[in-house]
Amino acid sequence: MHAERDLGFALGAADYIIKPFDAKALLRTLCCHRSKDRPAHVLVVDNDEPRRQTLKKSS
Repeated sequence: MHAERDLGFALGAADYIIKPFDAKALLRTLCCHRSKDRPAHVLVVDNDEPRRQTLKKSS
């Protein structure tokens, strides 16, 4: 798992969260990295359609 995290950071990731995670943990992480000066763009990679829709609605 550490190899995946290290690879993510090497490729430019700002943070790393492992599944399963709850919505509050995700929002805390996203809030730490967002800029109030410009719109936020987040890439969500997940094959769970209901989860993607929940994330989409909360943005």
